[in-house]
Amino acid sequence: NEKFRKAFLIITDMVLFGRHGHSKGETNYDYFNKAIGVSGKDYTYPKKVILALGIMDYLISVKGNYSVGHHGNQYGVNISKLNGWDNDEYSFIEITRKCEMDKEWRMDKQFESLSSLSCDEQLVNDATLFCQNFENTDTNKSQEEIQKYRRNSDFLSICLKDTDEMTKHTIDDYSGRCHTIWTRQPKEVRKKFLMDSERMVEIDISSAQPTFLGLMLLSKDKDALNNSDWLRHCFTGDFYEWLMGVVGCSVSRKTFKLLVMKYLYSTILAKSDKKYESATYIVSQKIDQYLKTNEPLIYEMIYHSKLDGKREKKGKKKSKLPQMLQQEEVRYVKQCANELPTNIKFLSLHDCITCKECDAGVVIAVMKRVSRRLY
Repeated sequence: NEKFRKAFLIITDMVLFGRHGHSKGETNYDYFNKAIGVSGKDYTYPKKVILALGIMDYLISVKGNYSVGHHGNQYGVNISKLNGWDNDEYSFIEITRKCEMDKEWRMDKQFESLSSLSCDEQLVNDATLFCQNFENTDTNKSQEEIQKYRRNSDFLSICLKDTDEMTKHTIDDYSGRCHTIWTRQPKEVRKKFLMDSERMVEIDISSAQPTFLGLMLLSKDKDALNNSDWLRHCFTGDFYEWLMGVVGCSVSRKTFKLLVMKYLYSTILAKSDKKYESATYIVSQKIDQYLKTNEPLIYEMIYHSKLDGKREKKGKKKSKLPQMLQQEEVRYVKQCANELPTNIKFLSLHDCITCKECDAGVVIAVMKRVSRRLY
């Protein structure tokens, strides 16, 4: 069968050799359909083409990787509409991401940890009822309702042990952060879970982004610990209270933390910019002036990251600092995850590690040991 032969050759070329033939604006999907002469939005294929796609799935499972261009993702075939087989037609909805357990993030252990989570039965029933009502209602849904449905759906996937959803994870290209169904859970929901029927705790880095900035400085200047109040207060855990005092800002800690993040991540503003006179940027100017006078090395790192960043559409430079700090966070947390004892269940959550309360002492000891070695 000509279509089978052609489909098989194209799939083999993509899977085994990482090549594709599509032009800009197209996907591998479009290219595949064109190449075997199939068109139409329903993506209905002859039976033997589907067998070729089955071989594609087999090749991926054997080779263990599928890399085309910069995708670097793993894919499989999600087949539906089984009733078309007798008519020699068969449809599938989409080529979907398949997850291979990422070894650097110890995803096999994280999946085992996810599988041991449980939650109050009433909360599970409430989430189930909400999802059923959402799916059975034909009226237009607001964005807020859609988001709530997604949150409840993720919650149920964990509670009902949906292996497909629980094993899905992505490693972003921006910083290398690991995103899972657990990282999508809101903080108030995470608190409601138990691991092996035991209470869980989140062990994070105090004032994470300022701390990583200070640690990057320490790696360049070993005397920084003695000379930098910034780094010293990161270590003592009162960084935001200290900085709030030295710049004379009387707002809540939560509000001030947001202002510091905006300062660290913002572009360099010209005095003609309308934002220059806003309350947010007045605080940024105060922090800027304090650091310039009292913490020149920290100031230089922040300033040059803004100066050397990529230019945005409006001509402003986008700071490189957010990416640098997140990459440093990833380097540290990933190392901690890999040094945890094999009997410790854990879940990574960007700058923190979630574990059972009874294992907190072990996790803290590992995190301290890694920080001493790296910095």
